[in-house]
Amino acid sequence: MADQDTEAVIKPVNYQKYWYILMTWHGELEADLSRIEKEDRLKANRLFWHRFIFYYLTEESKKYLKDNNIYSEDNEVPFSEGQKLSFKNELEEKFYDRNRITTVLPDNWHQIKKHSILRDLPSISVDFMFDQLRFLSEINFEFYVFPQTVRFYKCHFVDLSFAHARFQNEVSFTRTTFNGEISFKHAIFRDVVRFDNAIFKDSVTFQYARFDNLTSFKEVKFDEDTSFNGTEFKDVIDFQGEYFEKEVNFINSIFKSTTNFQNRKFKYPPFFHGAEMHVDTIWDRDDQNWPKLPEIREAPEMAERAWSTLKFHMNTVMRHDYENMFFIKELEAKQMIKGGSYLLNAYEIFSNYGQSVRRPLAWLVAFFGFFFLIKVDLRNMESSENWVGYAIEYWPSAAIFSLAHSVPFLPLWRYVYSENPPPCELFWGGLQALFSLLMWFLAGLAIRNRFRLK
Repeated sequence: MADQDTEAVIKPVNYQKYWYILMTWHGELEADLSRIEKEDRLKANRLFWHRFIFYYLTEESKKYLKDNNIYSEDNEVPFSEGQKLSFKNELEEKFYDRNRITTVLPDNWHQIKKHSILRDLPSISVDFMFDQLRFLSEINFEFYVFPQTVRFYKCHFVDLSFAHARFQNEVSFTRTTFNGEISFKHAIFRDVVRFDNAIFKDSVTFQYARFDNLTSFKEVKFDEDTSFNGTEFKDVIDFQGEYFEKEVNFINSIFKSTTNFQNRKFKYPPFFHGAEMHVDTIWDRDDQNWPKLPEIREAPEMAERAWSTLKFHMNTVMRHDYENMFFIKELEAKQMIKGGSYLLNAYEIFSNYGQSVRRPLAWLVAFFGFFFLIKVDLRNMESSENWVGYAIEYWPSAAIFSLAHSVPFLPLWRYVYSENPPPCELFWGGLQALFSLLMWFLAGLAIRNRFRLK
């Protein structure tokens, strides 16, 4: 198996490492370089790459590079075919130098090299494939343009920046692991983007990035803080599955198409302040995928603001089912801020914050039974010698009494009170009527919230 892996590395068709060498022609960004040395090397690498791929750049990309001073009047020229051919032997040398430390090359490497394992320079017209590679040093592709499809499959990055990069075709980071500082700030993705099953082990930022086509973050694990501040999603965005383990920020983001968060776990309340939400936004209804009370207790004021913002967004796009869901979470956070409110506690107990129809009706039945027993007067029944007769005689009137106060719109009042009812009977009857009216109100409120009756 080891021999097969080694052979795979040096086959002429395996251009994936050649692409990386062309992108970092003047050297990688080693840790021992000073900041100025890194900046100079990055500029040189970037200019080489864009002169190499010049004929595959769109006019929009060329203008973008000029506007950001990557090109100037002096260097906005592509390499000639003769210049490119002169790079072939040098590319082989760079490939050998960079791999002799990290790769076990065969003993007959120099003999193979004599026959030129790289017959031609990699063609820009083919896709850029980087499969199962481990990048050992810092990677900085800021302001790089990628004209063809780019695929990083099962790769490992340590300190990566695609800030201000432009991807003219499809991009895939499927099953890739990201460590260290990761940045996609201001990156522009013109075609389909897939990060499916990727893992971000440290903080990552997509601030002000732009996704013009379908974007998928399915089953992606974000282990640290994540920022999509100001990010624009012009097409379908899929966040289904896995989790945000720390805070996630969508402040001022723009969603212009279907947005799916089903089965996505949020460890902390997400921030969507100032965002533009699409009407076809799908949230997960399972409480297990939303922040638990211990996490909310860390900053209940922030949680209350987060839920209030989401409630507002869902009201704006007329998604009242989700609006009610976030309203409940907002009230829970408010309870923590106030240290526990008797009214809010009662509101939750009797109606689940106005969302449950069954709960107030169940309490109505419970109140009926409680006041029925009070009216029956168990002590008289127990002391009665003929308790069966007592029950037959008195229980029906007690049931009518309790039912009349439980359902006040039934015409039963004439059967309830005598001409001179005792004060205790009036007291218990009035108390039951008050509780019953409250339960009917909460049940009606829940029906209104569920069907959004106006």
